Amino acid sequence: AILEVRDDLSNSELRSIAVQLGKEELYLKLVSDTQASQSIEKPQESWDLLLNDEVDDSLQLESLCKVAEAWHAQIGFEVLSHIQAVAPENRTALFRSIVQLDPAGAMDYARGIGEDTDRQHLIRTIAREWARIDPRGALSAVSTIQPPILASTLESLVSTTWARNKPHALIDNIELISEEFRIDTLEMAFSHIAGEDPKGAIEKLSSIEHQVGNTSSIVFFIVSRWSYDEPEAAAEWVVNTYAKEDPHRRTLLEPVLRSLVHQDPNKAFEIAIEQPAPSGGHGLEVTVMQGITRDGNIELAKKLLPQVRGASAYVYSLIGGAMVQESKFNEALEFGKELSESEQPQYYGLVLDDWAKKDPKNLLSSLDSLPSQSIKSSAALQLVLNHRYSPVLTDDQIERARTFLNPDDSTTLKRIEDMY
Repeated sequence: AILEVRDDLSNSELRSIAVQLGKEELYLKLVSDTQASQSIEKPQESWDLLLNDEVDDSLQLESLCKVAEAWHAQIGFEVLSHIQAVAPENRTALFRSIVQLDPAGAMDYARGIGEDTDRQHLIRTIAREWARIDPRGALSAVSTIQPPILASTLESLVSTTWARNKPHALIDNIELISEEFRIDTLEMAFSHIAGEDPKGAIEKLSSIEHQVGNTSSIVFFIVSRWSYDEPEAAAEWVVNTYAKEDPHRRTLLEPVLRSLVHQDPNKAFEIAIEQPAPSGGHGLEVTVMQGITRDGNIELAKKLLPQVRGASAYVYSLIGGAMVQESKFNEALEFGKELSESEQPQYYGLVLDDWAKKDPKNLLSSLDSLPSQSIKSSAALQLVLNHRYSPVLTDDQIERARTFLNPDDSTTLKRIEDMY
């Protein structure tokens, strides 16, 4: 114990010592827990004592659980209604301590109370805790709940809880889950398995193909989870498993490259550029460029830019936006001049939006020195639009920005303002 309790010291003296030692909260907890334990034969008194003391309830969950169990022995599952009054962040442990005593009894109690929001919340809580203990039993019980829409919600809750806690068992018993919930439930289960054994998850897929048919979305969840820890291995598996022309290959590589780019951006770009670009669309290297610029690696992005197929104003704006984040405003303005005149409006619109969010006061003070009337107007438009959601500038400053708007941007702004 932190404090040696002595008969010759009063509670106030002991508390004073605890304060000096920086252990006042622990002292109060020990006192409260002891008093609650001594009055356990009157659990309601112990319950009220613990909830109304000076100690955070989250630090007394063990004592509260013991009292709740003692109270249950006296009044049965009515104790669940008292737990409902506890702060939400502390209820789970308390519900669990009671529900695990007799899940079926807890559910029967909840089904018998009045039809209101509290009843449905209580039933969902019991179903979730029952699913942790005995998911098959929970599934069977919730199937008879009324109304049917609640039974359906509960089945989804039980199945996802089962998938999260015992994914292998869920997969082996997937035929118990209604068809409408199978895919979502399996996606969760396989994703959890992939966190520890991605190749094992892939091998296990064959066991459920006859139950769901198309497993492409499940593979996506496996590969996505795999890419968190081993993006290069996940990329290699995708490339070796799917032909270049297979659309699944691109779909799977996207999340993998988003992870790999932060680990090895050059490798990610190399894999991306080897993949075919869809007709009329962009290559996967754009996904990689998003990651590179988000990491602030401007020089690498500029170096790789010539290899980007159909490098558009959007790709340029990724680099320009990274420059803005590093307060390289003039460099971002100059960079846009490499684009054709027809692409520049999109580029400057995106980059100036970033600038208006990053440093609106700086952009406002730079309006006069911007290189063209159209860029000045675009900047002013972004300042006014961003002010609607993040007011940093004064009303007078916004009015000054409005004076830079050309007729087209004024019309655009009026149309937007009329909508809201």
